[in-house]
Amino acid sequence: MSQKRPIVAYVDAICGSGKSTTLQQYIKSSLLTNSDAIPPRYLLVMPTHDLCEQVKSELEHRDVRSYHVDIELNAVKNLITTLENDFQHSVIICTHECFKHYCYRAEFETDLQSLLKDFSVFIDEIPDAMFGAYIKATHTDRTEENFPFIKWLEEKDGLLFLNENYRDDLYKYWHEKQANGEDLKRLLWAIMQGAGLLYEENKHLFAFTASPIIKSAQWAENLTVLGAGASRSLFVWAAEHVAGYTVSAAGEHLQPPVERRHHKRGAITLMAVCENRCTLTSLQHVFNDHLQEIIRRVPGEFIFATNRDKSICEFTTIGDEILSSGSRGERVSMSSYGLNHYQHMHNAVFLGCSNLDRDFQGKWRQYADLNGWNVEEFEQKQRAAMNYERCYQFISRTSIRNTAISAPLVFVVPDLATAEYIKEYYFPGASIECFHFEKPRKKRDTTKGLNTRELVQECKAQGMTQKSAAEMLQVNIKTIKRNWN
Repeated sequence: MSQKRPIVAYVDAICGSGKSTTLQQYIKSSLLTNSDAIPPRYLLVMPTHDLCEQVKSELEHRDVRSYHVDIELNAVKNLITTLENDFQHSVIICTHECFKHYCYRAEFETDLQSLLKDFSVFIDEIPDAMFGAYIKATHTDRTEENFPFIKWLEEKDGLLFLNENYRDDLYKYWHEKQANGEDLKRLLWAIMQGAGLLYEENKHLFAFTASPIIKSAQWAENLTVLGAGASRSLFVWAAEHVAGYTVSAAGEHLQPPVERRHHKRGAITLMAVCENRCTLTSLQHVFNDHLQEIIRRVPGEFIFATNRDKSICEFTTIGDEILSSGSRGERVSMSSYGLNHYQHMHNAVFLGCSNLDRDFQGKWRQYADLNGWNVEEFEQKQRAAMNYERCYQFISRTSIRNTAISAPLVFVVPDLATAEYIKEYYFPGASIECFHFEKPRKKRDTTKGLNTRELVQECKAQGMTQKSAAEMLQVNIKTIKRNWN
């Protein structure tokens, strides 16, 4: 008899819809009305300790006692101890990071799996979907010596998979100290979950699988993820297409009130800083030359966020100096999920981006293609998780959460793609403007032989085909092939 596939349920709800309130009311009601011999138990998993504390406080106001695993060091050990204390705590709260490391261990420790069997697990906000590593070989003459596990893998359709005859050997290698380094352990863990290894001899190793958090659907009584865009998220996609689980919308008892499932605001302006996809280089140009102009276009008080100071530009330093001037702008963390302290602000300026470098992105494209995934769909979901949804979460700290306020709202976002995504899924009535702050691009001279190899290698790193590279660079296919390897 075949085992039933684990289910990952989701609540796809806008920020400020009351999904957290609905969940807390459900928990309180189930604890009060429970007549089973084994009372229900809940594990709430939050993105930050601040949000853990907020939820703990809100539960206390509802006369529901909970325990927050509020430490960083030995957090997993503390969580294990708390789960083991039978029914001392009906509700336990921990961070995404803590639970991820717990599930990482639990995959090979059945006693940790069994501790979850009576728990309904709720993941608030959407965690990272993929887990693994990209390792560049540094001592290229000793790759096989440094990574002896490669001989336990066998090639299939361009990737290396674990030969089941060597599973015990690989486990021992992963478990023992010689597999040192966090990246290597993550890579080996992914391979043991069935991930294929993208291996280019003496150059790199690349392997990823679904997040360990997704694995908990096998062990817990049930698993539900709650967050804006959950149904189209990379997390839910990975649960279905990588882990092979069933995904479905959670029951109506966990959905927020019908009247709060859409933003009911009219006058919203989304101002895109760049026409093309935002990069650190384009942001550098904005920070050096155009921050004052942004301030002039944003009325009244606003919250803002930037990247950290980097070698390319002191984003934080310049941002604080200019955007905070006149006490109009207030810096807020990019990871301010669920916090409600800024609902009196009508405007937000989000000037951050998180893009993979060309090499890493190229590897992802190649990896997705070899796994038979839809490359364009995967990239779009990856980009949405890294940029678009983070931007939406940030601007949702403002008065957009409060349906009683009708003041016009202005949100500055990094680029047109972000503005269009947010308008499509969250603010269909919004207007979009664009600053067009990019520096004019110099057209590269592809006729010079000195540049050709570099340009071809760039195309290859981006995951382009030889034909596409030839068309883009406007050179003969033979030239592409000559410079491809």
